[in-house]
Order: sequence, then structure tokens, then C-alpha cells
Amino acid sequence: MGQFSIVGTADTPAVSPPLSSAAVSYAENVRKVSRATLERLGVGSGTVFFPELERKSEAVIFPYRADGDVVNWKAAAFPQKALTSSDRAPLEDGRHEEGEGAGA
Repeated sequence: MGQFSIVGTADTPAVSPPLSSAAVSYAENVRKVSRATLERLGVGSGTVFFPELERKSEAVIFPYRADGDVVNWKAAAFPQKALTSSDRAPLEDGRHEEGEGAGA
């Protein structure tokens, strides 16, 4: 798996590896995920709106892939903990389920 990028919109984060040093530090020390694993999985960092925080925060952004394409993402805010994900989560049969994502 290689690196990925997503063009950001109002509801999706703009992700462009490499990861920021702050994101790597958070992932390694809090999430216990090594930089090598983050890079292998195509994880990026960026700024995302977190409804529970009612503001944007720097985040580690984990892509969800199907057939090699990014179909969803989950973001973990730091230093204050919060999670959000894309609005539509793909189901196994190819349909989509509404989620509690960034646009909710």
C-alpha cells in the first residue's frame, strides 16, 4: 500500500503525508502505533472539524479502503481526545449507511 491524498472539502479532511511530527508523537505515545505502521497504512494528518469539540483540531487520519480506493476515514483529534469519521460508511453489500461524521 502506498501513500494517499484526499482533496479536502467542507466535510472531508485534506490529507497529505508525510505525517506532522506532532501527529507521529501522538500516534506513537498515546495510540501506541509506530511511524512505520502509520506509513505502511497510508495514515495522514491534517486539520478536521470535530462536532464533539465544536471546533477544528489537528488529527491523525486513518483511511478505510475498498479495492484500493479510500472509501471512508476516521480521525483522532489530539491533544484533546475526540473522534469523527466521514458521513457515509460503506456496508459490505456496497450500500451506504449514514454515520455521525464531520457533517452531522
